[in-house]
Amino acid sequence: MQVLEEKLGFLLNVSARLIFIDLSSKLKDYDLTTTQWATLKDLCDQDGNIENCTPALIAKRLHSDRPTISGVIERLVEKEFITRHPHAIDRRSQIIQVTNKTLSIIKEIDEAGDQVIAKATKSFDATELNQLKNFLKRIIANFD
Repeated sequence: MQVLEEKLGFLLNVSARLIFIDLSSKLKDYDLTTTQWATLKDLCDQDGNIENCTPALIAKRLHSDRPTISGVIERLVEKEFITRHPHAIDRRSQIIQVTNKTLSIIKEIDEAGDQVIAKATKSFDATELNQLKNFLKRIIANFD
C-alpha cells in the first residue's frame, strides 16, 4: 500500500492548500478572499464583454456552484468592488461589472497571484511548467 505522502491526491491537496494560504495572506491587505480575487480577475478578463458577466457564467468559468458565486458577488457589491444590474434580456439574471475600485488594484492583486505561483514553481523550468499546466488542465477536463 502506498504511503500518504506518495499519493497524488494528497500531493495535489497539500500543494493547493499551501498556495491558498500564501495567496490569502497577500490578499488580506485588500480585504479579499481567494474566491473574491478569482471572481474579480475573471470579470476583468472578460474585457468589457458584459454578456459574459452573469453569475451563471462566472460560476461556470470558475468551476464553482451558483450559490457560492452569488454569495461572493453579494460581498463584493457590499465592498464596492463590483456593481450588478438587471440583464436586459433575461430578467432572472444580472450583469456584473467591476468598479473603479477594482480597476485601481487589479494589477496589484494579479501580481500577488503571480508571485505566489512563482514561489510555488521556482524549481520548474519553462518546459516543466508548461507540462504541469497541461496536466492540470487535463485533470480539470476529466471532470467536465
